[in-house]
Amino acid sequence: MEEEFIDSASDNQAPLLEIGDQPSRDFLELFAKLDPTINGEIIEKAWKQYDTISQQIILEGSSSVWMACAFFTSVWKSTPIGHQELICHYSLLKLIELCKVSVLDFFDKLNKWADMILATRRLLDFVNRVQSNLAVSAVIFKKFLPIFRYAFAQQKPSSLEKHLTSAELFEFIWLFFITMRKQLPANNEDLMNSYNLLLCVVDYIYHAISISRLKNHLNADFDKSKTPLEVLCEKFEGASLDTKHLSTHWLNPKLLRLVIENLIPFDIVEDKFNNFTAIRKAFEQLYERKMSARSEVDERIFLKPLLTFGDIIFSDKFEEEAISVLSGDLCQYINNDFLIKFSSQNCLAKLNAPEKIQPPTEGKSYMITPDTVCQNSAFYSDMKLIERMDELLSISRREGKSFNFDFVDCQGNPREYIAEQVHIFGQKFLSKVRKEEEESNERESSDHSLNQIQLEKYVADIETLFYYLLQKILIYDQQKALAMGLEMNVDLTAILQSSEFLVSIYICAADLILWVNEDSRTFRWITEIFTDNVAPLEFYRIFELIVRADTSFSREMVKHLNQLEECVLEELVWTTDSPLWAALQNSRIVEQFGESSSVPSSQILSKFTGNLQRNKSDLTPQIINFFKKVYHLSAIRLTDLFERLRISDELTKRKIWTLFEHVFRTKIILLKDRHLDQILMCCVYIITKVCSLKIAFQDIIFHYRHQPQASSNVYRNVLMRMDLIDKKEDPEQTEREDLIRFYNKIFVPIVEDYVKKLYPSGPESKENVFPLISMPKTLVNPLSPRKVIGDRINVIPLSQYSQTIARHRSTRRFDIYKSPSKDLRTINAMVNRGLPTYGGQKLVYNYQ
Repeated sequence: MEEEFIDSASDNQAPLLEIGDQPSRDFLELFAKLDPTINGEIIEKAWKQYDTISQQIILEGSSSVWMACAFFTSVWKSTPIGHQELICHYSLLKLIELCKVSVLDFFDKLNKWADMILATRRLLDFVNRVQSNLAVSAVIFKKFLPIFRYAFAQQKPSSLEKHLTSAELFEFIWLFFITMRKQLPANNEDLMNSYNLLLCVVDYIYHAISISRLKNHLNADFDKSKTPLEVLCEKFEGASLDTKHLSTHWLNPKLLRLVIENLIPFDIVEDKFNNFTAIRKAFEQLYERKMSARSEVDERIFLKPLLTFGDIIFSDKFEEEAISVLSGDLCQYINNDFLIKFSSQNCLAKLNAPEKIQPPTEGKSYMITPDTVCQNSAFYSDMKLIERMDELLSISRREGKSFNFDFVDCQGNPREYIAEQVHIFGQKFLSKVRKEEEESNERESSDHSLNQIQLEKYVADIETLFYYLLQKILIYDQQKALAMGLEMNVDLTAILQSSEFLVSIYICAADLILWVNEDSRTFRWITEIFTDNVAPLEFYRIFELIVRADTSFSREMVKHLNQLEECVLEELVWTTDSPLWAALQNSRIVEQFGESSSVPSSQILSKFTGNLQRNKSDLTPQIINFFKKVYHLSAIRLTDLFERLRISDELTKRKIWTLFEHVFRTKIILLKDRHLDQILMCCVYIITKVCSLKIAFQDIIFHYRHQPQASSNVYRNVLMRMDLIDKKEDPEQTEREDLIRFYNKIFVPIVEDYVKKLYPSGPESKENVFPLISMPKTLVNPLSPRKVIGDRINVIPLSQYSQTIARHRSTRRFDIYKSPSKDLRTINAMVNRGLPTYGGQKLVYNYQ
């Protein structure tokens, strides 16, 4: 029977789909036009990549641009690591023109293609580098125009063949600049260095023309009291010292070296322009060789308007058309702000990188400011998050002094105890960070170093946010209890003096502060600090309380909190040292999805009290609520996988869910030191295998990777031991293999007998020895919070205990999915008639 379940892909993994043996005619014609000498192996790799993705995903628009994207990435993948040049030299601009799309459209498609092929970090960095280099060139080109107009005079075209026009001079200086820019050392083509190089090149050409027969090209109004380079730096806010250093110690020696290597004529270092055509041709050859070897866009694209409109260097029309050429179809120039949509989003990240030296103050004119960034960019979103958090912290600091816990029902004022605990938490946080700083200083490297001022600010912000969250939770608890008709009959002293409750809020506050400030420290790093104070099984409940409370968090913040809760439910709670295993050791079985706890909560915060009652399965209500959340999360992810895998048969879905619940109720040891998604994927595959569905394990993994929580570590790093691991033994050092081998060696032997009963074989067998369990409905989560949408209207989940709540006589109740529509019409009629009172009291509408 085992042969039916084993997945052969573990040893010899087959491709996800059947790939066409031969590239299509359109595919071959496209690259034959690009370069007939392209290596056939690269063409084959590009075709396989394109054909695989085109079968899996509907590609919008022209197919040629997607073929070009496949070729672009295949060339990079075929190049051995460490090579400075790509294995295949070709013109990216020519390829884009053959596809009949704009440059911006191509890069937009390329970014989507990188997502579809699950590009590695190195490939993504390469794609970003190509785009950012073009973006920098666009910025520099716009700065070059006023510089040229100031240094050189306008010359009208002449009928004499040997006459040098302004357009030709402009083209040559730009060619000179982009050629030398390609000679800069790696990672030195940023905006600052490029702008300094432009000033050096203009100074070099200005000096060469001043001693040649072409002096008529110089502007007579040019300031001659200083050197040309000093004048240019002063006039256009360049970094004078850096520019002089670059000219003396890099540009001039580099030109001499290129002459010695016979790459450019000797005339260029003698400041002679007698053989201008030969000089320009040499620079063109040198530039094209470098440009094609790096798969970058030809930056001479900005000069195209000169070919269309003639000698318009000194016209305002030229500046508009030169930049908008990237947004058009290379024939029609669309008036579009390229800098906002492209340059700002790519250059700004590099300019603002913390490891980069900040530019001098005199260079502000060519710095891209946040005001120029498109409001839909990632940078803008990050700025809004920081601004929102600063606003919340400011509010908390203003209200903090008046927050004395007078409104809560507790004996005495717990502020002193809470302040003491918060101080202890802060010291543990500081101690952990400082220890890492000392270790990183010994290694002379650090991924996330903080100076003392930043560290103190982090701790202060975490403490402020802690009190803000605590206040909102307590206020919400009181308001919610009153809205539900409950009395505040629980003394909150035990809760406010519970270290677990306080440290849970502190963990949440610390993670939010680090996340908003884009610190590289993760949520798991924070939880490890407070392992002695609270376990993930205990503090995950705080996320629900915070989301329920009206904390004024943005959507991104709430989404982040939900992700943290899922992180706990799917992995952190299943570690060997989790208290969950001790709770399950003496209990019977986990309840099925939908079975309710027999102990209704009388108050929202009562889940943090220490009085734990037992129900029929010997599990506390807190543990049962935890399993309900896990069941609900599992149902959501399975439903998504079913849609992606196109599993529409309800019987198959019920078998998968029945097997999953069986694992949870009787074989939960499978989850120890593993991930919830690993068990889900195994359950899906083994049932689809016995149901003869043509779904490979690789298909399941492929579609899993498109889920928002997906991580490659889930299916590449799975624990392969079933015996109990010693707590002293690091689980990371134990034997680990990929998910398919875990499925074959461990999962199949454990569930094989049960699966046989779900799908028995033989002529006299009856299918489904065990009754199948239906998939739970995931449209409405009965445990999820609902936000208060008004001062007098609350929307809350319908739960077991809410049905017995004593309602105020002035309330009108409407249960979604249960109450008839006439009840809702009655409520709407009362609102529309404006009935304000009932016996002189204002109506309170409570929608449940």
